[in-house]
This record gives sequence, structure tokens and C-alpha cells, in this order.
Amino acid sequence: MRFGFSAASVQVVVKEPLILQRASGRIAVADKIQNKIKGFEDKYGKLDREKLYGKIDDMELIEWEGEIESLQKVQVKLKSLKVTSNKA
Repeated sequence: MRFGFSAASVQVVVKEPLILQRASGRIAVADKIQNKIKGFEDKYGKLDREKLYGKIDDMELIEWEGEIESLQKVQVKLKSLKVTSNKA
């Protein structure tokens, strides 16, 4: 019985190991966050809450601080993936 395909036409797809998928995803997120932080810094200079108070929209300041916190969390996760990959 023939199924209409030969062994030569069948491709085997090898996926990246899960750890590489996670790392590449987190690196992309970290890059995106760093770009947002750079945008704030280009616009206002380095984050100094006291100097910027009253000169910048409060929500924008909160977003900026949130991006910094998010970046720190992603960096911790990237470090943990690096440790995990070294153990393997």
C-alpha cells in the first residue's frame, strides 16, 4: 500500500532545546525593555525621582520605574537559565 510520499520527501524537524527557546525569548524581552528605558533616558536623562518630580508626568515616571524593575527580573531569569544550561 502506498501513501503518496517517499522517505526522501519527509522532513524531520529538530526543535531547539527548550532552554534555548526560553533564553532567546527572554533576551528579546530584555532588549525591548532596555530600548524603552533608553527612550526615557534620552528624553529626561538618568532616573532621579527628586529632580524629575513635577517636570514629568507621574504615570510616565511610574512606567519608567516599572520597566527598570521588569528588566531586573528578566536578567535574574536569564542568569538562572545560564546556570541551568551550564549544569546540563
